[in-house]
Amino acid sequence: VIRNELAGQVDLTWSFPPLVRGEEDVWRLRYRVHGALRTLPDQQQLQWTAVYPDRAVRVENARVRLHLPPGVSAAAVTVDGGGGSVEPQSDDSLLISSPGHIPAGRSWTI
Repeated sequence: VIRNELAGQVDLTWSFPPLVRGEEDVWRLRYRVHGALRTLPDQQQLQWTAVYPDRAVRVENARVRLHLPPGVSAAAVTVDGGGGSVEPQSDDSLLISSPGHIPAGRSWTI
């Protein structure tokens, strides 16, 4: 369901039991964003904060997969990976990986 009146106001909160030293857990969060491009006279831009700073734990690694619109090839796109790596994929998407772990209190933006 698309609710335009909530655009930009999505807040996802979840909880999990505390980990004991030496334990780890993996969380995968998937979502789609439509219409997030900023249109400028000479280009279109997407600036996305993939990891927000308001957390008390570090993120070991983060990845963003950018699926491009039909007709746009990965070779035609310039991506600032926020210090991480950018890898074109066989389906013409781009896999953007964080530059290692992201400390608590820090964000990661592409």
